[in-house]
Amino acid sequence: MACLLRAAVAQEAGGPTLLSVKPENGAREVDPSTTVTFTFSAPMKRQQSVMWLAGGMPIEESKVAYVWSPDGRTLSASVAAGWPANREVQWVLMPTIEPVPPFFPGVTGFEDVEGNMLEGDTEGSFQTKLGGGTGPITEVFTNSCGQTFTNIVKSTFSLSRMASHSQTGPDTVVPKAGSGDDSPFGFLAMVMLQAPAVATNGTLRWPSGQNQPLMTFPMSPMLYLTDSATNLTSLTAKFPAGGYTFTFQGASGVPASVNVSLVETAIPVIRVVNYAAAQSVDGTKDFVVSWAPLGATAKDAVHFDLRDASGNPLITSPDSGCPGALDGTSTSFKIPAGVLKPGVSYVGHIQLTLGSTTTEIDATTRSSSFTFSGTEFPIMTTGGGLPPATPTVLAVPRVEGANLVIGCTATVAGRTYRLESGSDLSGPWTVVADKAASATSLQFEFPIPAAGPQFYRVVDR
Repeated sequence: MACLLRAAVAQEAGGPTLLSVKPENGAREVDPSTTVTFTFSAPMKRQQSVMWLAGGMPIEESKVAYVWSPDGRTLSASVAAGWPANREVQWVLMPTIEPVPPFFPGVTGFEDVEGNMLEGDTEGSFQTKLGGGTGPITEVFTNSCGQTFTNIVKSTFSLSRMASHSQTGPDTVVPKAGSGDDSPFGFLAMVMLQAPAVATNGTLRWPSGQNQPLMTFPMSPMLYLTDSATNLTSLTAKFPAGGYTFTFQGASGVPASVNVSLVETAIPVIRVVNYAAAQSVDGTKDFVVSWAPLGATAKDAVHFDLRDASGNPLITSPDSGCPGALDGTSTSFKIPAGVLKPGVSYVGHIQLTLGSTTTEIDATTRSSSFTFSGTEFPIMTTGGGLPPATPTVLAVPRVEGANLVIGCTATVAGRTYRLESGSDLSGPWTVVADKAASATSLQFEFPIPAAGPQFYRVVDR
């Protein structure tokens, strides 16, 4: 009720507005050391929430320092190291948003001293300049292992082909299931323009002479084209190796056309050689995932990641350039003891980036082409009632008199299986019965439980 009443008062009184901002909205060639100032129509509470983006990527809030004027009408914002150079910097002044516990903590945003919300235009942008001097424009970044690098900032034009596979057995690796945008084979042409370069109506022409418009990426100096196929033959037929040309209309700061060569590179199929062992891992010990040699070189890059059944990342190999990073000659990765929990299914993924070529076209432009190949595969741990390597599939339970009958298939003759029940999928699990299988199917029959509902599972003894 208080929130509704407050909103009604604000509407009646009229909220404050943003009178001006410096640099002005749309300003170009702004010095990165510039302090941004916002001036409001009424005294404001000395609180703020501003969303900042540079080149479409968020700027860490902790890096922005704010100062309010004594009268509460002007807010100044600055970054000690300067706003990111050679970028479009976007800002959005956020209103106060009430919290919704426990899902949303709320936002303490802009409102005047009377509690009225900020109204009118509350977003804008400016373009930072390339920097002084006549030398190349550079930017400093830090990778995941804390190493700092200085890169020459250029507009980049790239082409890539991608393949995705799933391993379902020791010697069975198949294209990942999917169609349309989720097809296992794909092509990507991408342009990342560095300010102040701008372009509109970009197109890509490939060796056959066919032209297709490039798409734009929201809130980013990116243009792109994607396509997919259900098999590699179709993909390479449509996007063969050879010369491709990016062409722009209304271009400024970039060449009117840029030629990029897509190098023909065989796409290896990655196969885990200890797949069977990966289906019964003891999580209390180190486990080494091993794959067949890829036929790649030390200049190529391999990345391994492990995720839980919900897709949450658990562990990854170090990034390229970091100690312990994998390359094209690598054939294994160690999962340390304690990472894997007992009785849990995981998904491993190995990705190879190979055939990467980069051409420095001029002082402000570069091109590149490369190929991706990836394989995902299951990892299962022992303990905790984990199903056996040969999965047990429960049939639909049925009632026979006062008994409940549960059948399962894909069992192994001579092996003993255990039926367990629990009131929750997370356990604890209670033993119902043990029974040896005489064939590839098995049936448990037991009195219907008084308490319910119950979950049931069959595990390998």
